[in-house]
Amino acid sequence: MVCCVKCYLKMHKTMGKLGRLCPVCRSYVRKTHTIHQESILNHVGDRNSIEMINTLLKRGVFVDETIRTGATALYMASHCGNTNIVSFLIDNGANINHTKDDNTTALMIATENNHTDTVERLITRGASVNMKDNKGFTALYYACYKGYIDIVRILVRNGA
Repeated sequence: MVCCVKCYLKMHKTMGKLGRLCPVCRSYVRKTHTIHQESILNHVGDRNSIEMINTLLKRGVFVDETIRTGATALYMASHCGNTNIVSFLIDNGANINHTKDDNTTALMIATENNHTDTVERLITRGASVNMKDNKGFTALYYACYKGYIDIVRILVRNGA
């Protein structure tokens, strides 16, 4: 394990422990990150850190790298309602209509979590409002089921 992106990019295996010096930069390890592109990209997406994501992308981390469930950084940022990260990832080539293993999309998860700004941003950037998950549900279904009237209006206004 390493303490920072700089070290992550230099390492190819897990090293170091919490409370010790990082084997690469020799700084004190306060937080650990797993040495996998998918987990670090999704982790920084969740932390709302555009600068760190930008560094990773410049170093060759694939913007649509997935974790075991098929989730991408865009999906995770949408889940958390990080609208700025969502825009940044789309600007850097993220597939806006990528589906997880259960065929859910970033728009569906943003809808399900009542992130109105993120839903609007995804739609204005080209997210399909009528995609269906494995159960046959759309983003409109999730908005109606949860009672998110503002999101229902946005989706209907955009062709759902």
